[in-house]
Amino acid sequence: MKFEFSGFLRETVQFFADIKNNNNKQWFEANRAIYNDYVLDPAQAFVVEMGEGLRTIAPQITAIPICGVQGYGADSSLAALDHG
Repeated sequence: MKFEFSGFLRETVQFFADIKNNNNKQWFEANRAIYNDYVLDPAQAFVVEMGEGLRTIAPQITAIPICGVQGYGADSSLAALDHG
């Protein structure tokens, strides 16, 4: 993945709107490519770009663009979408 942040797209917002109404593993797995392309990749690029900017004012900060959600159910924050 080349880390170059160009912003979040409509598809990013749509993914979150859709998962709010389809908060289950089957839907997530069927839409994993959308998640990877429009949520994960841009978010990782954002972390890298912000880290580069933060490094100029706080050199001790290191941006590490790792994936915190390994799949649906690995992170309870996805389940919280039902209750928000």
